Amino acid sequence: MPNLIDITPSTIDLGSYGQLISPVTVDGVRKFYFYDVNKDRAYTGDGLTHDYLDSIFKYDSNLNNLGAGDTTTTKRYANINGWLLALPTYQDLLSVGDSLSPLSDIGNGLKSNGWPYAGSHYWAADLLVAVNSKWHYEVTMSSNTLNYASFSYPDTTYMFVALEVLSLDQVSISLVTSTQLGGLSASQVSSLSTTQLSELTSTQLGGLSATGVGGLSTLQLATLSSTQLSGLSSSGVSGFSTLQLAALSSAQLVGLSPAGISVLSSSQVATLTTTQLSGLTSSQVGSFQGYSLYGLNVEQIQSLTPIQLSGLNSSQALLQSIDLGGDPTGNYRLNLISPCTLNIDGISKTFYYLDANNNGKSDINPTGPPLDAVLRSQLDVLFANGNDTSSSNRSVIFADYKLTLPTVAELQAIRSMFGGPPAGWGAVGASTYHTADLFASDQHKIYGLSSGLQYSRFEERDSISSQFVCVIVEKIGIHQTSFDQIISRLTPNQLTALSSTQLGGLSAAGVSGLSASQVSSLTTMQLSGLTNTQLSSLSSTGVSGLSASQVSSLTTTQLSGLISTQLSSLSSTGVSGLSASQVSSLTTT
Repeated sequence: MPNLIDITPSTIDLGSYGQLISPVTVDGVRKFYFYDVNKDRAYTGDGLTHDYLDSIFKYDSNLNNLGAGDTTTTKRYANINGWLLALPTYQDLLSVGDSLSPLSDIGNGLKSNGWPYAGSHYWAADLLVAVNSKWHYEVTMSSNTLNYASFSYPDTTYMFVALEVLSLDQVSISLVTSTQLGGLSASQVSSLSTTQLSELTSTQLGGLSATGVGGLSTLQLATLSSTQLSGLSSSGVSGFSTLQLAALSSAQLVGLSPAGISVLSSSQVATLTTTQLSGLTSSQVGSFQGYSLYGLNVEQIQSLTPIQLSGLNSSQALLQSIDLGGDPTGNYRLNLISPCTLNIDGISKTFYYLDANNNGKSDINPTGPPLDAVLRSQLDVLFANGNDTSSSNRSVIFADYKLTLPTVAELQAIRSMFGGPPAGWGAVGASTYHTADLFASDQHKIYGLSSGLQYSRFEERDSISSQFVCVIVEKIGIHQTSFDQIISRLTPNQLTALSSTQLGGLSAAGVSGLSASQVSSLTTMQLSGLTNTQLSSLSSTGVSGLSASQVSSLTTTQLSGLISTQLSSLSSTGVSGLSASQVSSLTTT
């Protein structure tokens, strides 16, 4: 069992009992702390009577309650806030004094580590039997010598207290806190017995760091239940090696939380067997990040059941945040967060909120402009090279992403979809956002996502107006590729399990990869979720799979996206599904 000496922090919180500070090491392994009763770190008001200590330290080293009465050399232990503590014997305190003695003095009787030293009295656990109860040893610290007084101070006297923090092998594993376990190194974790591990709760196990988790052997992992594993934090799960993941059973994997699943890398996911994947729930499948899905091969994907696939969502095709660094003016950060996608006039558009102060969330400022607010004139530098943006001049290619400042109409579409700012976006008062629409020189329109109103007031001209910002991002990266890959590898039977919303997350490239058999398996409800842009991306082979009923379900808007080569690929059965109104909507081209 690892020794707690190696993992104790510089400060230990004892809750309502105070805190332990300024640890001193004795004999290379034992750790003693100054008892800061009032948590002020000032060493004033920290005196305690021995009568008070008697009421707390009434256990033996196995934490058996020995009843009321005086402490002794065997009756001097307590578990306080999950820590096994011992009131030192006077011999212990003499050793502490020896460790303190070489330290420099900083005045007022203090040593350089802050311990009261010269002339300071500390209570020991030893009972002075010669005078019966109510008298205990005490040690008086001085610059060079340590002494104890025999009969000078009764137990009602207030003195300083030092406490020893004991090793884990002297306390039941059930008493060890998650915080203590979080300090264990990989080698320390590897030394835990399977019996000890089996006794840990999910909360305790959740304290393990990524480093600690990395120390678990396959034998140790086998002893952990799904309930225990459910306590692992996302940081802990990220510490799993591919070898460790391979050792987990499907039943154990079910225990991983969605947050834990979300941090698995594509290489970690690639090691999962079809048997392991069979245990995942739909919510777990829906928690994979897009780049994680990229690690699944055809066999793995096709082993997923329709119920599991129902957890897939189009947000897995999106990077949840994109940090593009500082803007050209050097005044704000291009950190894009909280994406949302909606269909506007048959075109799928993804909007991100601009986290201008780069703290990972939207911020408001009750006494002034929003903390994520950006001056309108600074946006002109980014999107229009210093000129006024307009509905036709509002895009920039920045670090391989095309960023577009939205128009009033696009923000209105967002409000219509979400009823206000989407989750994670700036929202205060009218929730006003900059738009690309020019109203007059040095003045652009502002739109309130909460109020539903547009503004073009002189006092909000570009040179002084600071508002929230959102942008349209057209390149999504590997997330989209991996999401498309999942869909393209599904069998026709699996595809029928997906909703129209899920299919709506496909990129044009993803749609083009659908085979004729996959397309033919789509229901009319699923087809209704595809935009005309997506339909125009169907390959000729894919179009040939459309049945008469599928073709008849297409709207004239969807049909308008098809080009002549696609229409010519329709089978005779597919063509028979065209109604008169659909045919009349087709252009001569």
